[in-house]
Amino acid sequence: MSSMRHDEIKLMCESLDISQGKLSDEYLFTIEAVDAFYYDGDIRKDAIQIGFVDGPNDGGIDFILNNEDTVFFIQGKSSASLSFDDIKNVFYKAKGTIQRLKTDTYNNTVSKKVVQAYLNSYDNCTDEYPNFCIVLFTNTVVSEQDRNLFDEFAKSDDFEDYQLKLYDQEDIEYKKTLLDSQNDLIGSGKLEIYMMQRQTVSSLKYGENGLIVNISASSLKKLFDKHREKLFSYNLRDFIAQKSVDDGIAHTIKYEPNNFWFFNNGITIGCESFHLDGTTLKLSNFSIINGAQTTTQISKCLQGNSDFALVCKVIKPAAGTIDDDQDFIRNISEATNSQKPIKPRDIKANATEQLILQKRCHDHKPPLYVEIKRGKKAKLRKDDEKWQKVTNEYIGQLICSCLMQKPGTARNSKRALFSNNELYNSVFKRKYDTDTLFDLVRIAAILDSYVEEITAKITKSTDEEEKNKLLKDLTISRNGKFAILSIIIYTHLKAIGQIQNYKDPNLKNLNLITGYFITNYPNDDLEDRLKNLFGYIIYQLGKLYDSIANNKAITSYSNFFKTDAYYIDMLKHFDELWASNWERPTIENLISVIQ
Repeated sequence: MSSMRHDEIKLMCESLDISQGKLSDEYLFTIEAVDAFYYDGDIRKDAIQIGFVDGPNDGGIDFILNNEDTVFFIQGKSSASLSFDDIKNVFYKAKGTIQRLKTDTYNNTVSKKVVQAYLNSYDNCTDEYPNFCIVLFTNTVVSEQDRNLFDEFAKSDDFEDYQLKLYDQEDIEYKKTLLDSQNDLIGSGKLEIYMMQRQTVSSLKYGENGLIVNISASSLKKLFDKHREKLFSYNLRDFIAQKSVDDGIAHTIKYEPNNFWFFNNGITIGCESFHLDGTTLKLSNFSIINGAQTTTQISKCLQGNSDFALVCKVIKPAAGTIDDDQDFIRNISEATNSQKPIKPRDIKANATEQLILQKRCHDHKPPLYVEIKRGKKAKLRKDDEKWQKVTNEYIGQLICSCLMQKPGTARNSKRALFSNNELYNSVFKRKYDTDTLFDLVRIAAILDSYVEEITAKITKSTDEEEKNKLLKDLTISRNGKFAILSIIIYTHLKAIGQIQNYKDPNLKNLNLITGYFITNYPNDDLEDRLKNLFGYIIYQLGKLYDSIANNKAITSYSNFFKTDAYYIDMLKHFDELWASNWERPTIENLISVIQ
């Protein structure tokens, strides 16, 4: 980046009264790198004021920021001579600090500036259960050997719950150069057609403006190595790291290259002109408009003389130049990046733990039919109930809410169940009892039936006061489904002496509940008794909401059940009820239906 940008950043820091000692190139190095990689060369004073935390007791973290679903913990090292051990130590130190921040055990070991920046970034994530990414910017030129070692290090069990990113001097200089460049398109370039044995060049044309060919992965790698991220100038998303997606692409490149053509959708290129010259595809004024992740992973993972085919779709505007039809390429980019998006749940569909979950639930008697792949639905048998057919996402929500006591996360962060490594591992890579899962689904189905009964009563009611009460119950039961189920498990654990109160550390034990807990109920009034229990909990949640909504500025029942923080208020309320000589006998009688 130009020295002008360096001077602008320094002036912003001075205006923020950042101490003179932190205005040296050593400190500004980190802010300039953050500016280039996370703010596209347009960092503002408020971002520096909030995120820049370099100083005493920073815990190995210089800058903290966030996007929608990730908190980034950034360290900058301006030294030009970091060893691989030095690099590893940066990540281990930052991880230790993050662990203390996550568990609120930092005491006086971490500065208030770091704590405030972390809480601010965490709260600003739209996903309640964000990912954590540790980033190192270094002025060292990292060798190819150390790059390979880092790739393995980043995949180690020690960092299973984190994303790790390493940007060296060459990465930083290239990014800054790219930002200074005013030309969006690559002027000219070429790709080689992938030729199989005894095969002639084949292509599928769409008039004069479209072409589909199989290109050589090695030629795409060469093109990326030459132009880097500038190749994606018209791609809406550029390259956004998604560990679950990247790992799948990388695995295919390294271990199943012959299957890449089958497994991957390939790339789309927008250009002003193209033509085939023998086995060479020549391009003018072009950009990759879909396939940034594919391209980046090929460049990163393709080794030696390895090569394979991938599909390449080439498009040019009818007007002949992008300047004459300036929206054409961008419209295609928007369309190709938004059609049928792959969800984190889809990526996990064939994971070992998902296949095991599906099989064990299917083999359970009675069975649960767990859909792990969208569109592939199980058929119920003659004697099965509709509620026995569920998705792995729903199973994950029940585990998260009832066994992990996080109903806010279960309700509001379904995507994170599959996209956040730490949460995914806690939910799905765990010991679980299929009897317990069966009963979780069953009790949730009975609660759904109870909600339907409330709805029917509202339709039939002619009394305005009664209708308003029923509407309140309906709103609470719909928005608070996972909280109601969580409270039932929590109260049951209190009744059998497994936990004492909402602060009990045993509450986070994922295996406090095993086996059936309603199916073994011996009498034939199970559903009636459960519905009495639901009614009591819903009534108490309504009272609690009325008492704290104004003080805590809660604007709706939806927001009340949205976060795990409000769930703590609910547990406190039920602890108080349990301690009451008046309420406790009622609760004990109601909860005794749980065996």
